[in-house]
Amino acid sequence: MVRGMKDDIGVECIEARKQGLSVLGALLGERSVVDSLWTQLRDVKTVQLFNLLLQCLDNDEIELQDAALYCLTQLAQSMANKKHVDKSQDESCSEFYDNLKSPYWDGIKSDKVGAGDSPRNVDCQPEYMAEELCKALINLYHNLSLKDKKYLSSQDDRWVRVCSCLSWACAASARSRAYSVHRALPRALLGTLQAVRDHLSMLGKPADVIRNANNSPVLRTLYWVLTVIDCCMVECSAAKESFAEENLVISLCRLWPWCMMTEQLRHAVIHLLYTFTNNCPKAWAGASSCVGGRTLAGEVCALVAREAALQAASRPHPALPLALHALRRLAPHHHCRAIILKSDAPVSMHRLCLRSRVRGSGAAGAAWARLCEALARHADGAGALLAARAGPGAPSALPPAARAPLLPAIAHAAHHHRQTFLQSPELLELLCDTLLAGDTVEIVSAARAIWALAANNHKAKLVLRSAGAAAAVYSTLQRLQRVNRDGDMQRAIQLLIYTNTVLQTH
Repeated sequence: MVRGMKDDIGVECIEARKQGLSVLGALLGERSVVDSLWTQLRDVKTVQLFNLLLQCLDNDEIELQDAALYCLTQLAQSMANKKHVDKSQDESCSEFYDNLKSPYWDGIKSDKVGAGDSPRNVDCQPEYMAEELCKALINLYHNLSLKDKKYLSSQDDRWVRVCSCLSWACAASARSRAYSVHRALPRALLGTLQAVRDHLSMLGKPADVIRNANNSPVLRTLYWVLTVIDCCMVECSAAKESFAEENLVISLCRLWPWCMMTEQLRHAVIHLLYTFTNNCPKAWAGASSCVGGRTLAGEVCALVAREAALQAASRPHPALPLALHALRRLAPHHHCRAIILKSDAPVSMHRLCLRSRVRGSGAAGAAWARLCEALARHADGAGALLAARAGPGAPSALPPAARAPLLPAIAHAAHHHRQTFLQSPELLELLCDTLLAGDTVEIVSAARAIWALAANNHKAKLVLRSAGAAAAVYSTLQRLQRVNRDGDMQRAIQLLIYTNTVLQTH
């Protein structure tokens, strides 16, 4: 047990706790039960259940540990789903869990309590229950990872259970993520990742060695390490920077061919990059760094090109939208952006959108449109987008369903490349048609583009009037003013009024 509770537990007490936790774990599989339990825990503001789980995790009885792991996993999973999956914006469970004080906290302010940043203090006293449980899980991870390393060559279900519980706990709790960084969990995880690299390097090349990759213990280990790393970095800048400084990128580059061997691993590594690159300049720099002849940004682009070709052949791949979202998060970095623009990914996605005239390109098409918008915020990205306008993926060549999502990108491009638009009847016609026939969101994008072209440029205003843009703006303004004005439409009307004024000014 934990501090102050290291007395022996009787056999009868252990059996009673195992049975109780087993029943609780079975009940927690039902969403209505776990929701009701969280409601009661918040209302009563009790620490007793989590204290029981902590005691069981710190006990040497394996079955008691496993029962506690299962219950804590179910509770953490329900918290994480409310916050990150269901999009219910109900974070009351996470807030309650994160702010629940530890019963072992003595209130003394020193470098031996709280998260504790002192390098002299390795075993600091947690202040919150989330930190206590995180510490217990990290200790279990260390014990199972360092003793015999069975997880590298055979099925080790206990190690997997600990990883699963640790990943859900970190995904659900911001305090757990911060505390895991303090407890140097990133370094331990990267040590495991290095052990996996060493083990795989002795096996040879992926295609020559793994014939049944879905059942390979070492690849299952790789999946779980990637998953825990991913969950540690969710909305946690300290974790991202720690992993970046400890050279996560190098391991990912070396392991990339192995990560492409199963759909589960592909999704895991792409989702990790999606999390890692979220507003993290160190991750951007790492993704553009060459390791062993490859860059992570380049590998993601190659994956996009391959899977876009497969989806165009009516074989959709779930990793494609996520890979495009990961590239979107890399777009602010100029080196990453250059890699994306020079790769085959843009051409492949243009072709996919062109071939999807009837059925549409679905989630991948929407993700591609958002990537184009992110690229077009920069002059080089906008130029590359416009350079494709004469090719098979030109906006005017695309069906309306695929063309409309690209309008925000076109609006950004108009800001950077005015002359290209003014010399292109196609693009000006596209903007006018969108004003006359588009929905409110599309009208806003088209109006933004026309305003960017006309602002402070008399010659541009003459060209736009000649192309019918001024008439289209005025006609659209009159139409919208005759209908109900909700918030979005009112903003569109205000933008059209301002754009109309700019066009009419000499």
